[in-house]
Amino acid sequence: AAGHPLPLDAAASASAGRPSAAPRPLPDWRLLAALAAAFTAVGGYRLMAGRAKATLPTDVFEVLGEASLGTSHAVRVVRFGPRTLLVGVSSAGCQTLAELADPQATDCIVAACRGARSRPAAPLVPSGRGRGVAPEVRG
Repeated sequence: AAGHPLPLDAAASASAGRPSAAPRPLPDWRLLAALAAAFTAVGGYRLMAGRAKATLPTDVFEVLGEASLGTSHAVRVVRFGPRTLLVGVSSAGCQTLAELADPQATDCIVAACRGARSRPAAPLVPSGRGRGVAPEVRG
C-alpha cells in the first residue's frame, strides 16, 4: 500500500476503483401528462365513433332490392321515407334514375319487394284512358 493514500471514510473507499455514476433523471411529469391525455383522447374517439354507427329504422331508409344490368352496372330500389327511389349504381357512383313520391305506390312496392301481400295490390298506373293520375316519376 505504499504510494497510494488511504481513503478516510467507507463511501470513498467503496468507490475508490470505479468511476462514479451520474444520477438518473426522473421522468418529466409534463411528458407523462401529455401521453395520458393522448391515450384518453384516442379512447374517447373510439367510444364516440362506435356510437355514431347507428342504423336507420326501415321506415326511414331501406334497400328493397337490387338487379344487375351487366358486369359493371346495377339498379337498386330504395325506400326513403314515403318515397321510392330507383338508383343506378356503377363504378362512377350512384345516380337517382326515378323517384315515386306517392306513399301508396311506395307501400305497394315495399310489399312486392318483401313478398308479403297482406292486401290486394292496386295497380300503380290506372288502366282507364285519360282517367286517374299516374304516380309522379322524376327521371
